[in-house]
Amino acid sequence: MQTIGEVTLRAQLYAPEADYQSWINYTGSNPLRARVFVFNQNESNWGNRWGKIEAVSVDSTDGWTFQWSVLDQTNFQFVDTLSPVNDVKKATLDNLNFGCYRVRMQKGVVDTSFIAWVIINPLRFHLVKTADGYVKEFEYTCDFLDLRAIPRNDTKYDESLRYVHNDYFLCPHPYTGDLFRLSNDIKCTWEGNDGSSYITAKPQVRIYQPPAQDTRYSVQITDAFGNSASDQIVYRTINTRADFKIFLAEDTIAGSYKSRYKETTEGEARLWARFENTSKNGVKFTWRLSDLMLNTADSAYYLRTTTDSAAVIEDVQYSFPRTYKVTLISESPRFCIDSATKEIVIKPSKMGEMGKNAFPKVITPNQDGIHDYFYIKVDNSDTIQSIEYLSLRIYNSRGSKVYEYIGKMADGWKGWDGKTLWGLDAPTGIYYYYFEAKGYGPFTSSTGNTSGQPAGASTGPRKVSGKGYVYLIR
Repeated sequence: MQTIGEVTLRAQLYAPEADYQSWINYTGSNPLRARVFVFNQNESNWGNRWGKIEAVSVDSTDGWTFQWSVLDQTNFQFVDTLSPVNDVKKATLDNLNFGCYRVRMQKGVVDTSFIAWVIINPLRFHLVKTADGYVKEFEYTCDFLDLRAIPRNDTKYDESLRYVHNDYFLCPHPYTGDLFRLSNDIKCTWEGNDGSSYITAKPQVRIYQPPAQDTRYSVQITDAFGNSASDQIVYRTINTRADFKIFLAEDTIAGSYKSRYKETTEGEARLWARFENTSKNGVKFTWRLSDLMLNTADSAYYLRTTTDSAAVIEDVQYSFPRTYKVTLISESPRFCIDSATKEIVIKPSKMGEMGKNAFPKVITPNQDGIHDYFYIKVDNSDTIQSIEYLSLRIYNSRGSKVYEYIGKMADGWKGWDGKTLWGLDAPTGIYYYYFEAKGYGPFTSSTGNTSGQPAGASTGPRKVSGKGYVYLIR
């Protein structure tokens, strides 16, 4: 809107078909405000997208004269391009290329001009790929994957496939020539059907650690003026991704440990471990089940190799408390390597937290399957189970020893069955016991051992001792 004397001018330049409209505010010695109309050109209208602007008179009545001019950007002068359009209320200029245009409107004492830049904004984008849509082999290695647009100057590709985009447009001041740079940045959004997503400011992306499964990528490019282009490509993987699950079972005297496996990474010594391979696209697997191997016996036990991706490594024993690192190395059909390392934390046995309460108060050794044995029980919280060594002596009320066990729990001890040292049935009565038990734990060592015990450990094994009584009823 412009005012001359008492006449308010509401004349304007319009571009109803423009994809983007804005203003340029020139500053300096000759301030000026010019309209900007952007017309996007892409695959849908390539070669058929031109500018079109319309000038509307002050009062929307006939009788106006319109004179269109275009800026000569060498001499910075407006040159009349058309003969004047007379006695009308509006005038249209179409089929316009990039440039700066001016319209002069005259009627009576009113004489005013408006200036606008018309920008033809091209965007074309195609990815480097094979004819059937796959990433070309020279675009990836085991370590990275490159997705990129066909370069604009790469003559190996047809011109219609090459990348076209203007990062900016120069719109100088129409009268002074002072440069004004109208930026046109792009945003590239890359999305894989594996859930991955990347955003770049250039039509290319490098993906490190490419996926271990065939993946389709879609890319959408959008510029500052709302123009967009898209493409798709499929990466046919050569990679593998190593991974595995850990299941642990704490040793127990109450039944088989195999029924007690659960998915966890820590527990009390002694532990049994089961490893399930969940790697992707692997054909050869190497397991390092401990990060401390001191001799050939250790290597034979803790190193496993298999070509079966479904193979389960189980019944691996960890006797001594420490943090073990377990590594799985997976190799793909194209010899790419990946590894995964996880830790197993073996804690010292909670040996003896129940003390004498770990033993029953009554036994009835009548072979009915109920309370037939005097043994260390496992309570609901599993506090008594990882016992390496037990010394147990049982005496009758006269002080005579009727039973003794000294040995490791792993030797298959089931408990006192009510028989005396001479093989006779002990009579009904009260009996007294004394015990000492040891849990698995570090012990002093200068050389280490074949079960993963680190050299130089100084803390002794967990011990507990006590006494109590039990009623035997027949």
